[in-house]
Amino acid sequence: TVSGALAIAVAVGLFDLLVARLPLQSGFGETLSLDWPMFLGALGLALAAGCAVAIVPIWNLLRGRLEGELTSHRSQGGGARGTSRAQGALVVAEVLLAVMLVTGATLLIRTVTKLQDLDPGFDPTGVLAIELVASEQDMRDSELRAFYDELVQRAAALPGVRAAGLTNRLPIRDGGWQSNVTIESRPDLAAAKRPNSLWRIATPDYFRAMGIAARQGRAFDATDRAGGLGVIVVSESFAARMWPGADPIGQRVQTGFEGSPEWLTVVGVVAETRMFSMLGENPMVMYRPQAQRVSAGVSNNLVLKTDLDPVQLVGPVRDLVRQLDSRVAFARVSTMEGVIAASIAEPLRLRFFLMLFAGLGLLLGSVGVYGVVSYSVSRRRGEFGIRMALGASPAAVLAAVVKKGMIPVVMGTLAGVAASLALSTLVAGFLFEIDPTDPASLGLAASVLLLAGIAAAFLPAYRAGRVSPLEALRAE
Repeated sequence: TVSGALAIAVAVGLFDLLVARLPLQSGFGETLSLDWPMFLGALGLALAAGCAVAIVPIWNLLRGRLEGELTSHRSQGGGARGTSRAQGALVVAEVLLAVMLVTGATLLIRTVTKLQDLDPGFDPTGVLAIELVASEQDMRDSELRAFYDELVQRAAALPGVRAAGLTNRLPIRDGGWQSNVTIESRPDLAAAKRPNSLWRIATPDYFRAMGIAARQGRAFDATDRAGGLGVIVVSESFAARMWPGADPIGQRVQTGFEGSPEWLTVVGVVAETRMFSMLGENPMVMYRPQAQRVSAGVSNNLVLKTDLDPVQLVGPVRDLVRQLDSRVAFARVSTMEGVIAASIAEPLRLRFFLMLFAGLGLLLGSVGVYGVVSYSVSRRRGEFGIRMALGASPAAVLAAVVKKGMIPVVMGTLAGVAASLALSTLVAGFLFEIDPTDPASLGLAASVLLLAGIAAAFLPAYRAGRVSPLEALRAE
């Protein structure tokens, strides 16, 4: 009861912090709260756990077995054996759960590590993205074009800025803007078979600002003006899927975006970039010059590459926007490193909680092993004294105690590994490039629990090896 009350006090103090770290979306976190039914339920679980632990001693008491145990520490009657079996079963259960939790945490840790090592297709270091929004009712298209052109030019001249570009949608963070396209040289992909592609706009220095490498041909330049040859740059996956084994440069594509039937010529291929998330298959992407857009667009993202802390540029860019046209508003400010971090935030949070629960399971398993072995040593103190009086060494007594204490640990570890294998399909959806039956993860979890069990059994075993035969016999 006392432990349950203390746990409730801790829950109240840390509830807001816990909810803040949970992977909750769409406002669900705001619906969580602590109330009396939750408190009573938690207290009821604590009482139920206490009653479950007390079942075996109460059963022995009702059957009159505790009297024999109290009058003779050497008794090895059925009550003692029953208590020992119950304690051993508890340790097995604790270790089993701990192995499963440590295995899950290890798998997620390795998954997040692989996610962090993924190449997004661009260099996020020192890249600031500022979304700008205007109103079609407040500004004419010609005003918007002039605003964006001058903004990119003047932002590129700010101290510390290496490159400045403009795009309609950021990779990873933004979705949308996709449609069917027609490939001139692929009549087999006509009508209902037309492929789907994302549609993105870019200014000449956008690819340099984002660190997106050119693979073939060229990126956009000042010659790609309105009224000139309609051009596009495509992603590697676009080129590979539409023209396998052929040169994509010079191929022509038609898109329904902005209602234009114009054929657009491919002038370059750029590195594959993660568009929707860090996971999954990447869609095809085509880039259109901002200068050749039918309309300037009321919402665009200014992208700046800098050697400074990107956040230091927010103030100067805000001032610049106000100077150019106060009708344009700041919508969102992001660093591309922050965008990537946000995309893997849920696995990071899941990893945190699994690590927390695994640590608690490891602690409970260790405490359980320590309690069982320590209790066994106190009951067999006289036996150990007699053994050492007859010539047994302290090392032999220590080894015997550790060996007995490790039996439920080994059983729990094996059961935990088996349970982890049996439930592996349930966690497969949370993993990336990691087999849910990964031997390294299972081996690490098993090794950690075995080492924790040895450490928990060693202290009472060490005390058993230091029992004085004379004092033990006198106590008997």
